[in-house]
Amino acid sequence: MIEEKIYSKDSTYEGKQFLLDKVFELDENVIYLEEPSKISSFQIELMFEKVKKFLSNTKGNYFLINLTNTSPPNAEQRAKLREVMGDFSSQIKHAAVYTGKNILISQMVNFVLLGVGFGSYSIHKSCGDALKAIMDAKNR
Repeated sequence: MIEEKIYSKDSTYEGKQFLLDKVFELDENVIYLEEPSKISSFQIELMFEKVKKFLSNTKGNYFLINLTNTSPPNAEQRAKLREVMGDFSSQIKHAAVYTGKNILISQMVNFVLLGVGFGSYSIHKSCGDALKAIMDAKNR
């Protein structure tokens, strides 16, 4: 199963494209990111570079993050997440994260997003609830 592997800078073009395909514009000013089940610092850098490209083209941005199938990041990965997300956190009006029923991931998300300075974020169990939070934030 392709998602079960950890990708590196030596990964194939197809492997890198697989990761990049998990980041896209869902709607006007809504960036969607789905983390794979296993992550590496390389994957974080690659995927968040694409997020930054989307951010450079718009003014008001919302971020929908799917963490339903990911494993908790280790200390190195948390540091990399704080680094890359800190670069653009001020450009995000609201980030909505959904984690399914994974309480540990929900707690880590709170720790990471608070640490990088996201002014407005919410954590949900379902995609529907996360999308509703983004729509509510857009209507404020």
